[in-house]
Amino acid sequence: MKKYILILSFLFAVVLQSAGTNLFNASREQLLDSLDFALLHFDEFVAQKESVINGLTRDFNRANALESKTLLARDIYNSYSSLNPDSTIKYADVCINLARQSGDTTIVDEANIMKSYIFAATGQFSEAKKSLDAVAPPSLELSLYLDYSEKSLFLQTHSDQFLGYSSDTAPYTADTDSLLQRLVKMVPDSLVDISSKYFWFAAWHSLRSPDTAKELIPELREALSQRNFNTRRDAMDAWMLSQMYMLTSDDLNWSRFLIISAIADIRSANREIASLEELAAFLFEHGEVTRANDYITFCIKCANTFKSRVRIGRLAELQYLISDQLQQKTEKQQRTITNYLLWMIVALVLLSAACCLIVFQLKRLQSAKKAQDSLYASLRDRVDELQATRAQLKEANDRLSTLYVDIREDAQELSRINRSKEKYIADVFAICSDYINKIDEFRKKVNRLIVAGKLPELREMTKNPELSHTELKELYANFDRIFLQIYPDFVKDFNTLLKPDEQIVLKRGEILNTELRIYALVRLGLNDSVKISRFLHCSVQTVYNTRQRIRNKAIIPKEDFAAAVQSLGRFTL
Repeated sequence: MKKYILILSFLFAVVLQSAGTNLFNASREQLLDSLDFALLHFDEFVAQKESVINGLTRDFNRANALESKTLLARDIYNSYSSLNPDSTIKYADVCINLARQSGDTTIVDEANIMKSYIFAATGQFSEAKKSLDAVAPPSLELSLYLDYSEKSLFLQTHSDQFLGYSSDTAPYTADTDSLLQRLVKMVPDSLVDISSKYFWFAAWHSLRSPDTAKELIPELREALSQRNFNTRRDAMDAWMLSQMYMLTSDDLNWSRFLIISAIADIRSANREIASLEELAAFLFEHGEVTRANDYITFCIKCANTFKSRVRIGRLAELQYLISDQLQQKTEKQQRTITNYLLWMIVALVLLSAACCLIVFQLKRLQSAKKAQDSLYASLRDRVDELQATRAQLKEANDRLSTLYVDIREDAQELSRINRSKEKYIADVFAICSDYINKIDEFRKKVNRLIVAGKLPELREMTKNPELSHTELKELYANFDRIFLQIYPDFVKDFNTLLKPDEQIVLKRGEILNTELRIYALVRLGLNDSVKISRFLHCSVQTVYNTRQRIRNKAIIPKEDFAAAVQSLGRFTL
């Protein structure tokens, strides 16, 4: 079971660590969402760190070698440093005793420096000074001296904050500024790129003015761009960058890096948390009172657990301001709710009056409905009679409508036929008149030749058949024209009765040929081949052979062909 718990803790840590790589470029709202998520899981972070401490404690209890126990005790108090001040002091003292037995003064100095930090954080400034006084600065190596100086600054600034000292021109006193100048100069060039404490001191020193802060911001941003923000050092550096942005009046980045610092504090299970406190004050000043109250409540809980007297006073004051603002907001909401309640009461009274009116109207409607039902019962029988009568009338009306439509169509058809007859009678009379005129002209011409005694010319003129051929052509042309005016689609419809490869194709200039004229006469009702031959001035055999040949090309039975032809063509006026 413990094995599975450790695996889940490991996976949880990996997920949160991978999420940290995106914090640097995230928007402010995304960062706030990440911070809220981290706060929800703060207990898991604490449990994870306590699990590590328990493992170190078991190893410490099992260890026999003095050096191993000393190093384990150092690891334990370092792990406790942001979680439990009492346990940190306890194991720092254990480490000092063990280191003194082995004569390792460096570890003794490290433990005293850590004790001074814990005492200063919890407001025990005299104890913090005693722990620092137990360290001899000149004998320290550079990295430990920088740690010593950092904790000295921490003690000085925390005591100033606790006592209420402040400055209008810089966040630190002249002594602090002088110490920072010396520390920055002490770090050799070879350590500038690798020592985060150099950036810490340099950034701290740059807070003298907005111009010096602006110069160092790009360098510090570059140093933080590759961090995962899972350690206490990441939280401190992000907090320092936020202070530089605050000094340069860049509110957006000030709040962003305060949030990033708070996230790193939460992930490292740090209860001595400053960034979240400042973030709560920032949000409160910018009107985000509810979120600020949530954050300050969490800070007070951590400060009480860590026993930080320095922070509890400031947090209580800020919580009072936030609570007062929340109370005002709550009172405003209550007034709004009261107004809404009054309006609801008025609406309820009006609704009650409307309900009473509706009930009264319903009763009136019920009495009217009873009268209506009796009237309806008497009318229903008559309605049935009327419906039967209506059905009979409708049936008669439908018959009359149908008869009217038929009569109107017949009338229209008769009208079209009459107009057609008038038109084509006129055409026939015109043609007959032309032929009479031509015969009369021919008579006159013959008479003149007889009178003149020109018998040879007369004989030659009557012998030449050209005249009759010309008249026949004109007769056929007039027939073709008149017939196609009556049945314009006759050729196309006639070809539909023939096989596709046997259909009639007219020559250029033709509108009908002999075959089509024969069946045009059939379409007009002239089915006798003798009469057709007389009309077309050809032999009966020619007409018979032509009709037989066409019937052989048909796609329908031969005996049905003549009837099919007589039904062809769309009659057109």
